[in-house]
Amino acid sequence: MPSDYVAVNNDYVAYEMVRPGLVIEISCLDLIAERARGGPVKRMVLDWDGKRYTALVRMPLVSVISPQFVRVREDKEAVVDDVSIRQVTDLIAIPDADRSAHEDDAPKSEILERTVYTKVMKGNTMVRKLLLWKTNKADRGDFPGFVVYLTDFSPNRKEPLEREIKISNNEKTARKFFKEMAEKNFIGGWEKAG
Repeated sequence: MPSDYVAVNNDYVAYEMVRPGLVIEISCLDLIAERARGGPVKRMVLDWDGKRYTALVRMPLVSVISPQFVRVREDKEAVVDDVSIRQVTDLIAIPDADRSAHEDDAPKSEILERTVYTKVMKGNTMVRKLLLWKTNKADRGDFPGFVVYLTDFSPNRKEPLEREIKISNNEKTARKFFKEMAEKNFIGGWEKAG
């Protein structure tokens, strides 16, 4: 199924996203809610809109140790009432298990710098955008402090859209990345867009 999120297993093989449908029962050796160095195990919460999966936010959950397929549960459907998180929280305490992933209270990111350049070649307009933003979420552990993001659109290429991302937890370093990327990408006929 189409997905805005890709996950990999321990062998770095990507999961194949499937339409929710069958419900299965598993057994396992253990459920672990805390990382070896402390702090909760966090997993990405996905939303299904009937057509595709979208990543919402990482939230505390568990690691399942040695899961084994038991059976297909034909008496259950892939709906909250039949496959609720309560099946896990009845066995192990999970912080914030009651909180909805749709109600993320994280502070909003703020754009610190944004610049856009264009260039016309063979009758086609190419666009390069460079952004620097502060995530305001560095204390959560799931986000860097700062992101520098370059998009390069050229309809003349086989792959029209290319991206480059650099991250840092230090604003001075992020601004250095921004300056270096601007100097590298906005030369040779690129004009700043109004």
